[in-house]
This record gives sequence, structure tokens and C-alpha cells, in this order.
Amino acid sequence: DTYETQSALIQLDQGEEDPELRERTLQVLTNFLNHQLQGRSLVELSTIDWQKLDLEFQAYSQQLQTLLQQLSDRYSQQGTSFVITGLADLLQQPEFSQVEQVQMLLHLLEDQQDQLAPLISADSQAPSQVQIRIGSENALAPMQSCTLVYSCYCYGNSPVGSVGILGPTRMPYARIIPLVATAADYLTEQVSRRR
Repeated sequence: DTYETQSALIQLDQGEEDPELRERTLQVLTNFLNHQLQGRSLVELSTIDWQKLDLEFQAYSQQLQTLLQQLSDRYSQQGTSFVITGLADLLQQPEFSQVEQVQMLLHLLEDQQDQLAPLISADSQAPSQVQIRIGSENALAPMQSCTLVYSCYCYGNSPVGSVGILGPTRMPYARIIPLVATAADYLTEQVSRRR
């Protein structure tokens, strides 16, 4: 009531050298303490159970981790949508004359896209380079009679999607590789402009 203030010095972890991270840590702690202590009298503050307060802070931390994991899971599910075109052209190739092989490939492309996503995700070694998987280099059995040529498009240095061509192993690589590279470069340029 008399607007008296008191200060306390607290030693921070010496190993923490990033001033921005230190500032964010202090801001989180400040917000938590303000929420818990605001409006209490000095008498109430002198009787606070700091261990109980610590447990409550840990509970908030666990809830935040759970929420962040849920957001991460939701984003990763949304990030795996596919646009597939040109199946009629693919199926006209002589390599796909066996009905069973075609059914397996169509089932993969239509109903098992979650298995396809890791194959065309960004290669951390070279996210903007064209990647080629021929025959048995494809991990999924329905694709082992095919070639997959793909490249990632990026926002800055972060891959945000992939573009590719799936076809027979005898595809015209000299034409397909530049086509995929050009499409990825174009998409990178468009994504960068719109964000």
C-alpha cells in the first residue's frame, strides 16, 4: 500500500551466453510470477510455498510441451498433401501392362500417400538439387519398376514442398531433369514473393 519495492539478485546459469534466450527466459518467468503474485500483500508473499509454485510452473511447462507437440503433429499432417496428375499417360507405357502392378501403384498414389511423403521430402544435404531414384532405389515395392525424379522448392533456405515426375525407368532423363529443376525454381520464386 505504501508502494514500497524490494529487489533480489538471482544468479543466472553462467553457461547461458545467448542474451536473447536469457531475455526470453526472464520474460517467461516474469509473466508467470506476475500472474501468481499480483495483488498479494507483503504478508502473503512472505508465506508463499515456493516448492508448490515450482511444481505449478513445471505443470505449465508440461502443458505447453503437449500443446506444441499437438501443433507440430497437426502441421506435419497438413504439410503432406499431394497433387497427382498425368496418370493416364503413365499407364500407357509398356512397363505398366500388368494389371496387378498398376493396381499396386494406383493404390499407393491414391490411398497410401503417407508412405510416399518421406520419399520426396527434402534431402537435408541438398534441398534444392534434383534427386533421382531409379528402380530398386525406391523403397516402396510398387515403385520399383519406376523412376522418381524430384526436387524441393524452398522459402529462403527452408524446403516447403516437392515437385516431381514418376515414370518408367527408361524415361528421357535429359528432358525430365531440367523440367523438374525449372518447376522447383519457379515454385521457390513464387513462394518467396507471396510470404
